Amino acid sequence: MLRKKRRSTADKVEAATTSTKAKKSRSTGRQPKEPAPEETNESVFGVFLREAGVTLKQGGTSNEIAVDQVVFQKRIKKQLQKSPRYPGIVQEFTAGLESHIEEPERFRNCLLPCVPRLSDGDSSCVSSFQESLLRMLLGIEILQTPIINTLIEKIPEFMLDGAGDGGLSIPHIIINQLKWLDRVVDSKELAVKLMELVSVAPVEVQRDIITSLPEILDDTQHNDIARELNSLLQENTQLTVPILDALSSLNLSTSLLTEVRGAVMATLAAVQLEDLPLVVKFILHSVSASDVYEVVCSLRKKLELEQCVLPPVLQASQSRMKSKGSAASSSTAAGRRSSSSSSSSSQDSVALVLDGIKSAVRFQKRISEAWLKAIESVDEAEDHKVIDVLVLFILHSTNANQSRRGAERLVKLKVRGGLIQEALLQRTFRDYAQVMRGYFPSILALAQGLLRSHDPCVVPFGGHMYRHSFAAFDSYCQQEVVGSLVTHVCSGVGGEVDMALELLCGLVTEKPSEMSLYAVFVKGILDYMDNLTPQQIRRLFHLLSTLAFGQQQQGSLIQDDMHIVIRKQLSSTVPKYKRIGIIGAVMIIGSMGAARPKVKESQNGLLPQETLRQVAALLELVKSSSESSAEAAALYYDELANLILSSILDPQVQEKIGKTVLDDFQDDFVVDLGPDILGSFPLTPHVIYNLDDEESQGGIAINLLPLLATELQNKGEQKSQTQKAHKRVSPLCLSPFFRLLRLCEEKQHQGDLEEIDALLGEEVEATHFWSGFSQPGQRSLLKKALGVLAERLKEESAELTLEQLVKHSFKYLMNFCSTMPNLSTALTLSQLLSTVSERGGDPAAHREQTASLAKRFLGQSWVTASGEKERGIKFNEALHTVLKMYMAHVDDVLKAVEEIAGEGIPELIKAAKDESSASWPTLNRQTFLVYYKVMMTELEKAIRKIPACKVSDSSEAQSEKLLIWNLAVRDFHILVNLGKVFDSRPVLIVCLKYGRLFLESFLRLGMPLLDNSFKRHMEDVQSLLKTFQLSTRQLHHMCGYSKMNQDTSLTNHVPALKKSLELFVYRVKAMLTLNNCQEAFWIGNLKNRNLKGEEILSQRSHGSEDEDEEEQSPPQEQSEDEAQEMDSEESTKVHRTEDVDQDDITDDSD
Repeated sequence: MLRKKRRSTADKVEAATTSTKAKKSRSTGRQPKEPAPEETNESVFGVFLREAGVTLKQGGTSNEIAVDQVVFQKRIKKQLQKSPRYPGIVQEFTAGLESHIEEPERFRNCLLPCVPRLSDGDSSCVSSFQESLLRMLLGIEILQTPIINTLIEKIPEFMLDGAGDGGLSIPHIIINQLKWLDRVVDSKELAVKLMELVSVAPVEVQRDIITSLPEILDDTQHNDIARELNSLLQENTQLTVPILDALSSLNLSTSLLTEVRGAVMATLAAVQLEDLPLVVKFILHSVSASDVYEVVCSLRKKLELEQCVLPPVLQASQSRMKSKGSAASSSTAAGRRSSSSSSSSSQDSVALVLDGIKSAVRFQKRISEAWLKAIESVDEAEDHKVIDVLVLFILHSTNANQSRRGAERLVKLKVRGGLIQEALLQRTFRDYAQVMRGYFPSILALAQGLLRSHDPCVVPFGGHMYRHSFAAFDSYCQQEVVGSLVTHVCSGVGGEVDMALELLCGLVTEKPSEMSLYAVFVKGILDYMDNLTPQQIRRLFHLLSTLAFGQQQQGSLIQDDMHIVIRKQLSSTVPKYKRIGIIGAVMIIGSMGAARPKVKESQNGLLPQETLRQVAALLELVKSSSESSAEAAALYYDELANLILSSILDPQVQEKIGKTVLDDFQDDFVVDLGPDILGSFPLTPHVIYNLDDEESQGGIAINLLPLLATELQNKGEQKSQTQKAHKRVSPLCLSPFFRLLRLCEEKQHQGDLEEIDALLGEEVEATHFWSGFSQPGQRSLLKKALGVLAERLKEESAELTLEQLVKHSFKYLMNFCSTMPNLSTALTLSQLLSTVSERGGDPAAHREQTASLAKRFLGQSWVTASGEKERGIKFNEALHTVLKMYMAHVDDVLKAVEEIAGEGIPELIKAAKDESSASWPTLNRQTFLVYYKVMMTELEKAIRKIPACKVSDSSEAQSEKLLIWNLAVRDFHILVNLGKVFDSRPVLIVCLKYGRLFLESFLRLGMPLLDNSFKRHMEDVQSLLKTFQLSTRQLHHMCGYSKMNQDTSLTNHVPALKKSLELFVYRVKAMLTLNNCQEAFWIGNLKNRNLKGEEILSQRSHGSEDEDEEEQSPPQEQSEDEAQEMDSEESTKVHRTEDVDQDDITDDSD
């Protein structure tokens, strides 16, 4: 009704002003240049516009403006205010506007920008872009309110029309006119009218209005409009996105924002998937510091990503159901495409949600911390969700505010506690592979960190991440996974290598065709086999042989490389590399000779003859390469036995191996016997392992005694080249060979061992000291075993207690100490005695006897069967163990060290080059390093066991501890000075390393004793410090010597040692200060000297003299030699430390 009334008023005004417009038109005397017709009957609206510089057009031509829009607005405002009919003229003007825009085409022209009209070629007064007519009129405050009412009333006429020509939506353009006005005269009324319009408008118009509200209304209306939008949000979820978009741009109070966010959170479960990213973004970007943790926890609980994406199995099921009823193939394809696009759309929505979280944690530290805290607070495995895993990947990938470290820590914590399990990880990879692809670098980095962890609880989880990444992602990611696993294998770290090899083997088994593409990468591990254990090498070759000789064509590219490596290793004379060749060759035999499944009914599944020939040739190569070494042959038999036990071989290969093994066993270990045993033997021979019962008729037996005699005879002889290449049958191979034979027969005859029943007829009884004796449940068996030994000294041992049995057994075994053929056997006896004494429950009871026995072995000259002195790596290892055993059981380690260092080593220095110490025959120049390292190690351990000083200690207790420290320092001084005589690199390394450890222990344990006993035992303390000072000075010379030679193996120890030396200086100064004796402290600038004490002139001439600070005793208490040395070293007071070269100080502290 209001619109009709205004329209009638406008008609009256237009009729009343017709003559006026005609006069105006004539008075201008101008003719329009454009062909478009102009209005003939002008109203107040038309006259004012024309006089202000705007020409209204009809049809498709835009309105023209001849002046700048600011000038135009000023002219209109001036005309209206100066009119005699003001303020009534405003209503007339508005009525003229309404009349003009009744026609849709003219209304459209008024909504579109005006076109500048050039007069006489002058364009300087009009800018190139002008607003629309209505927009310019809205900028005039006296016209704004009626024009806004008119525009809002026009919206319902067009809101059902949709987009017109050119895609223009009239309601959208109308709303745009209201944006960014310089001033809204009645903002509250405008807000009410807009919200009334929202309640009745279609969804598209509603969205336009709502998203434009922040740009239309001023800040005073933001809170009110936010409350209405909040109510609307709970009523209509279709408007979620525009409402949240508007709310994000409104300036709201904290309380209202919290209320709105709570309402949004409540509707989270009902939000459509495509709207979810914006909802999450709004929630995270609207949090405050006080409630961020609660908001994140609530969001984490309500965000059910598992319901957003269907698992692949259900997607495929739905796809089949959709296409089931379609008869045409095109319909089926369309159904599948629809399912695929739906899955892709849901994955995209989840990706956008994660992007919103990623944006929030990147730019707001408190949100990243809240996510970490929220995930960490979950204390039940079933409460963890997919979103937790995804957010941890996000936090790791952004690394904002050091979140990467927090994510790594939290992953390890959750995995270690069993809260994030492999099932959750599998579900995440299965359902969100497309989303997680963007976080692959972080997934790979986390997997690497977990696999390198020293915590065995988290290592398997890193393996699961690798495995699922390989299965879920594309070829690039698969290549990165394989490359990373190869790097783990090449690292040489035991647990890391084992896990990486296990993963690679698992991938080859599960994904053989995909893994064959990366066989070349895996082959690179062959260059790093030196650090692998036999078990790891076995896995590696199983992996490579499966790739190379499997049914995948791509893997065959590395077959030639495999054969070259195996032949090279087998031909090596180094036992380590020969072992690698044997293990690798057997693994290749297993892969080449594996039983093939029948592909077709016509095929028999047997190996091709060419493959069978290659397997036979490789078997012969391994056999010939290993028969010259008993250890290699035994390993070959064991590896082949394990292969037969664990693999299913082709029947032809199985038969070939079984026949070869049986023939070789009979040739090597079985002999025919007559009624009498021929040969000259010192004792009467008797057949023990006779394989036939009827000895009178002859039979067969195991050829053990001759083989053993030959083995012992050849042991001490130097092998010639011909002997090395000749086949040697050793008793060492009997057990593995027999096991191999049994397994071959068992496999070939389905468990029937009748063919070798003669070999199984004899039972061999043997007693072994295995770990079961340590168990309380085996105590009776232990007593029975010890009773066998005790019976040889004392009959009726059954009534003896365990302690008595141990005593008699120990005494019996001690009888063998004088018959030891070599040091290795002596070591075995010592270890056996030590084990027996431990089983008795009182190892200290035989401590003295064990130490005495070890000292006896150390004081014995060991020679081989050929009369030469025993030497070599194995001898040194045995000597090292015996010497440590001696030090571990001796009563006083310090006296034992002093005895060797003070007596044995001086004897060695005076002896000839190839001679040994007289009192310690095992001490010679070849074994000096063994003695030196053990003495330094045990000395450092011994001082750590000296009781700590207590303030309550009596003078006698302090004196006793000072005496112990004096002895330790004297031993240390002797050992350090040996570096002058034995100045090889290994000796100096030991001295530098354990010298620092001794010094640190002295600072930690010895200096507190000196602090408390200085006043009572001043002379003892000074004597100790003087002796220790000589040792520290020699260590300083060693540091200078190391730098001069630039030997990195030595210089690596220098910085830490120099630091400890400096700490020692200032610690002594602190002790003197504590006891009010500061005047007794002097500083000496030590010059760099070599091991002989000679000054290093080259460093002096180049001005790079290393200077260190050493404490000195008061001059009046020094000996003459020390005083001369101090004079030569230019002693100065403490306050002259500025003379030290600053570069040298920097160098020492590195």
